[in-house]
Amino acid sequence: MYRNKVIAVIIPAYNEEELIGKVLKTVPSFIDHIVVVDDGSSDRTGEVVKVHQEEDPRIIYRGGHRHKSLMQAAICLQASCVVDNNGGTREETFVLDAPSKCLILEPGDWHRMRNFTSNAILMILASDYFDPAEYTYEKYKD
Repeated sequence: MYRNKVIAVIIPAYNEEELIGKVLKTVPSFIDHIVVVDDGSSDRTGEVVKVHQEEDPRIIYRGGHRHKSLMQAAICLQASCVVDNNGGTREETFVLDAPSKCLILEPGDWHRMRNFTSNAILMILASDYFDPAEYTYEKYKD
């Protein structure tokens, strides 16, 4: 907290397994929330962040995940992005490139958002408030 204000920093990350740990360790103590947004890394970025998350409760990892009971509607209001989705029986990839497209994510759908174009605005409508206990980061087994 700084001057009675809650401060958050957002760290975009793509294939940053070698540097993300160093970055997280340098975030000043007055920062209340450290949000790491993983843009579909194919390396161990998410694993490294999760190790640091166990040591620092301020860290919030935003990458591929599924929810236990939460439903979501994803609408790209501007520009475009890609959503990979696996409901447990099949994998699908959706391109959200118009506000008229709405992707419904059911509880248990493992999903990740990636390939955001410049100026993309992705709106997520959720059936409940944010709860970190609601998240499962493990993918379905192939």
